[in-house]
Amino acid sequence: MSGITYGVALIILFFILPGGLFRKAYSPIHLSNYHLRASNFAEIATTLGFGMVIQCLGILMINKYHPSLYIDFRLLAKLLSSPDEVVLSKVQKHLIPIFSYNACLLLFSYVIGSLLQRLVLSLRLDERFLVLKFDNAFHYVFSGKMFLKKDTEEILTYMNVCVKIDNDFFVYSGFLLDYQLNKDGHCELIELGKVKRKVIDKHNTEFSHILKKNQHHEYNLFCDKLFIPYNQILNFGITYFRVQRLNG
Repeated sequence: MSGITYGVALIILFFILPGGLFRKAYSPIHLSNYHLRASNFAEIATTLGFGMVIQCLGILMINKYHPSLYIDFRLLAKLLSSPDEVVLSKVQKHLIPIFSYNACLLLFSYVIGSLLQRLVLSLRLDERFLVLKFDNAFHYVFSGKMFLKKDTEEILTYMNVCVKIDNDFFVYSGFLLDYQLNKDGHCELIELGKVKRKVIDKHNTEFSHILKKNQHHEYNLFCDKLFIPYNQILNFGITYFRVQRLNG
């Protein structure tokens, strides 16, 4: 293996993986559309920066709690240039401590990212500081958390969704239970409960008997959940209900 190959492998192991795990834990897919792409230089640079910070924290912890252990940066420099047999033999002798350290560091990265995410959400810091704001707009639109005034309140999201199926137009009304995002962070599916369906415009004769029985063209759907693909939605309206939680 050449020095360049070793260098790329070391950068991925020491910086990209810890930084990527931290960002993945802090910004899961339901909160962020972050996905590391090899072609996105900004994402790689940001992940690399987080990885460097985590490595510094790891080195400080090693120096404090295990002063007998240390990271030989001179050895890293030789690996990045053109490693010889002496350097490679030193690495092979310490493979277990090297991989143990990095395994612990990866776990530390994920735990720190998860704890920071919970802290930000519980204190609602993402609403106060733009730098902490998650980049998934659907999270804020569907959750309605910006309307919460007290910690003892919850938000129920009621949606009116206009859908076109073949040549027919319907409005589905119900409480939002959940939604799904695809790998690019775009909404893929919404899940409604307590659903009513209203026919706006009908060209299909399949529903003619329903329309004759119901002059308002609106009726309940007897199902626990209704899944609507987002690509069938023309538009939607949202009403937020604040619900007070009672202790005891």
